[in-house]
Amino acid sequence: MSNETKIGLMATIIIAAFIWGFKFIQGKNLFSQNNIFYVEYDDVSELQASAPIFKNGLQIGTVADISFKGDDMEKVIVTLDVDGDLKVPKTATADLVYMGVMGGRGVYLNFSKPCSGDDCAQSGDYLNAVGKGLLGSLLDPNEIPAYIDQLSSGAKDMLKQLNAALGDPNSANEPMVKIVNNLSNTLANLSKTTEELNNLMAGSAGPLKRTLQNVEGLTANLNNNNDKITAVLANTETMTGKLKDLELKPTIDKTNGTIESAKKTMDELRITLEKANTTFDGFNKLLAGIEAGEGTIGKLAKDKALYEKLDATLKEVELLMQDFRLNPKRYTRILSKKETPYEAPVNDPAKNN
Repeated sequence: MSNETKIGLMATIIIAAFIWGFKFIQGKNLFSQNNIFYVEYDDVSELQASAPIFKNGLQIGTVADISFKGDDMEKVIVTLDVDGDLKVPKTATADLVYMGVMGGRGVYLNFSKPCSGDDCAQSGDYLNAVGKGLLGSLLDPNEIPAYIDQLSSGAKDMLKQLNAALGDPNSANEPMVKIVNNLSNTLANLSKTTEELNNLMAGSAGPLKRTLQNVEGLTANLNNNNDKITAVLANTETMTGKLKDLELKPTIDKTNGTIESAKKTMDELRITLEKANTTFDGFNKLLAGIEAGEGTIGKLAKDKALYEKLDATLKEVELLMQDFRLNPKRYTRILSKKETPYEAPVNDPAKNN
């Protein structure tokens, strides 16, 4: 045998051993006849080709391929390459499960006993698909009540310890006790703040009501004089119309400079009259808004109570200024360290009014 033949034979053996080892690492045995099964899933998140297939914790194959079901993009077909020595019944389910909390998925063939004859699934058949969540993958359904009982017991013990810590004066420095105490203080401060806000609103209700009454009186007066205001605006509009239509005839035909000056003056007067018309139109709209009760002045014109409140407030300010002028010592004693007893004036402006 020549050296070339020996080298070629050795290279072939090495390549074959490499392919066999690679497939063996993937869970495939080239010297055994495997069965191919198909499973149809709606979602195969985190499942990858070459993912393991298990039966009772023993790997029996790998996921060979993952693809869509033809033109149906809502279905995914997973190809399972299963050990041919394993008899899989037609009623077996291919459970898509999580391999752990860190992610990654695999397939778990679920059936209770081996099959024989026509009860066995043949290579190329479809198996029933079952998808399980993370909790269903990690826990057996029969074990869930026991875990819930343990969690409930632990929560009760923790609450008992927390109640005991809150009742113990020596545990004030515990982090949980600090948090609870801080929360209690926060709620108490919030309750106090809302109470003070309610008192403030209750104390301001009277002055606000009087102010609104004064404004209402003011708007009522404007409403009573609405006809007069409308007549004044009508006369003004008539006057501006006459001024606009007024034609000035030139008195000096021989002086071109005078004629040009007169034309320029007429143009400026026309522009001024147009601006006046615009201003009066805006004023008419403003009065219409006041008549309708729109804006601050409109509310003052319509709200008698607000007017009366404003009037009363002005009277009170006037009395305060009179008292300050007549009795300055009454206010300067507040700034002095020496306490001066209060003396009522003989002629109190507040009593006279």
